[in-house]
Order: sequence, then structure tokens, then C-alpha cells
Amino acid sequence: MTTAINAICTACNNTIQLSQEDLEQLGRSEPLPCSECDAMLKITPDANSERNAKLSVFALTIGAAIVAIVALINIFGDAGFPTYFVAIPVILVSTVLVSSLSNSKLNLDRVE
Repeated sequence: MTTAINAICTACNNTIQLSQEDLEQLGRSEPLPCSECDAMLKITPDANSERNAKLSVFALTIGAAIVAIVALINIFGDAGFPTYFVAIPVILVSTVLVSSLSNSKLNLDRVE
């Protein structure tokens, strides 16, 4: 199974699909030709990527802390419910949150 990632060419504003080989070429800082307009492209950083990464880490940290607190309560006493009653929803919510925050397209700018 091959993985294809959608990217936006800012030269022609078209969505193009990148194969694994294309991503490796971009990862080596080598320009890649656009399949639509033949412009040479490179990756440009997304303005929200750092904020989304921080939100993802924060959500996972809070979830882990909540599960750890319930686990400690169950070790030294009785919280009235098993730890997995908290762990499973936290894992599901964290997965959906991280997935939605990372569901963005790559922006490709023309090489000068």
C-alpha cells in the first residue's frame, strides 16, 4: 500500500498528491516539480504547526496526569471505579484531538 499526502502548490493553487519518494526528496531539501504547473517547489512551514504541536502535547499530558491520579487513588484506596474507565475515554479523546490537529496539508512554495 502506498501512502499519498495532499499538498498545495502556492504557485498554481492546485492540490497535488505526493508519494513517499516525493516526501523523501522534500525532506532532503531538494526541490520538487509541480505535476500541474511544472514549477520547482519546496516545503514552507505552516504558521499553526507549532501551536498545534503544543496543543497536542498539552492534551496528552493532561490526559496522562488524570489517568495517573485515578491509578494512584486506586492503589492507595478506592476511587469507586477501575482506572480503565478513565483511561479508555482519555485515549479516545486524545486520539481524535491529535488527529484533527494534524490533519493539514503541506504548503509548497516556488523555489526562487
